[in-house]
Amino acid sequence: MATLQVRIENGFFVGTNGCYVSTVEPTHVIANGWECLIDEDGTIKCDAVRGYSDGEHSMRYVIQPNGFAKLTLKVPDDKVKTLRKGFVTPKGTKLSDGLLGLAGGYIDERYAYFRDGSFQKFLEEHGISAVKHENPNQTFSIRNARYGGGECYSYLLTDGKVEEEGYSTESWEESCPGTCAYEGNEYLKVTGATWAIHKQTQHEGDSHNCFRILYTLEKDLTKLVGIPNIREKEEKISLLREVGSKGFLSLEELEKSLLEIVPNLKGKRECKDPEYVQVDRVYYHLSSMLETNNGNLISFSSSNEAKKALEELRGIKFESSEMLENYLFEHGFKDAGVTRYYAYVSTNDEKTKVWIEMRPSTSKAHGFNGFCRDFWTAEI
Repeated sequence: MATLQVRIENGFFVGTNGCYVSTVEPTHVIANGWECLIDEDGTIKCDAVRGYSDGEHSMRYVIQPNGFAKLTLKVPDDKVKTLRKGFVTPKGTKLSDGLLGLAGGYIDERYAYFRDGSFQKFLEEHGISAVKHENPNQTFSIRNARYGGGECYSYLLTDGKVEEEGYSTESWEESCPGTCAYEGNEYLKVTGATWAIHKQTQHEGDSHNCFRILYTLEKDLTKLVGIPNIREKEEKISLLREVGSKGFLSLEELEKSLLEIVPNLKGKRECKDPEYVQVDRVYYHLSSMLETNNGNLISFSSSNEAKKALEELRGIKFESSEMLENYLFEHGFKDAGVTRYYAYVSTNDEKTKVWIEMRPSTSKAHGFNGFCRDFWTAEI
C-alpha cells in the first residue's frame, strides 16, 4: 500500500514523491487514486472514490485554512463516518507549508494526514518516520532476525533508563540446514523517559526499508532534549567523505582538514621508517609500469631489482630517488613519484559514530601496506 506525499508551499501544491501521478498543478493533483483541489479560500479537498460489488466507496480529507482537518468515509447503505478530526497546524497559525500524505489500496482501509512544515522539518532532521503520542515508559520488543534472502534488526534509543526483562530466540538451522535462519526478541523496559525511538530496519534482496517511530506524550516536540539530529550528522559524514576523497600530499594535511569537521577525532598511527617507505614506494610503483624492449611487463620482488633493471634498460644511473622521480615525471609517469592520502569513512546505522582510515593511494592500488596509516573514530 503506497502512500502519496504532496508538498505544499505558500498554500499551493509544488511537488510529489512520484507515486502513481497523473496531474500536478498548483491547485490540482491527481495521483495514487486521489484527486485534490485547493479552493479560492485556501481549503484543501481530497477525494478517493472506487466502485465495488456492493456499490461506491469514498473517502474524503478536508483541511480548512485555519488548520482544522476532517477525514471521513462513506460506504453504501451507511451514514458518513468521521474517522478523524482536529487541528493539524500549531495553535493560532494558518494552513501554509507542509506535507500531505494520502494512502492507496482498498478505500475503506486508506488513511490521510497533514504534517505542518515545522513538524515535517523536525521529522526530517531527526530521521523520524512517525510519531506515536504514547507513554515511552513501556516494554519494547527488539526483534532481530535472518531468513532466506533477508534480515531484520531493531534498535532502541531513549533519554530514560533501560533494563532487560527477557530474551527469546528461535533457530531453524536443524530444519533448514545452511539457511542461518533465526529470530531473536529482546524485551527492554524503559523508565523515567520523556521520549523513546524504536527503529526497525529490513533488508529483502535489493530493497531496504527503515522505520524510526518516536514515542512521547509531549505535544511540542521541540521541547524534547537529546534526540539525535540525523540530517546534521549525515551532512557532516558527507563532508568528511568529500574531503577524504580529494587526495592530500601528506597525512598531516588530511588530518587537519578532517579535524576542522570533527574536532574530537581520536586514533592511532601505524608507520614504517619514512626514508624506507619513500624508496620502496617509488620502486614498487615503478615495477608495475615498466616494459622491456619486447613489450613484456617487468615484475620484481624487491626494489633493488627494479632499480637495477631500469638503469640497465635505460642506460641511466639514478643516484637518488628524487632523480628517479624527475625522470619518471618527464616521461609521462606523472603520479609515479607522488603519494596522495585519502580517508575512507564508515558509520553505524544511527549515524552516532564514524570510523575513518587514512592511507595512501599506492597502498590500496598495489597491496603494499608499509606506509603510514591512521585509524580514527569519533562520536558525532
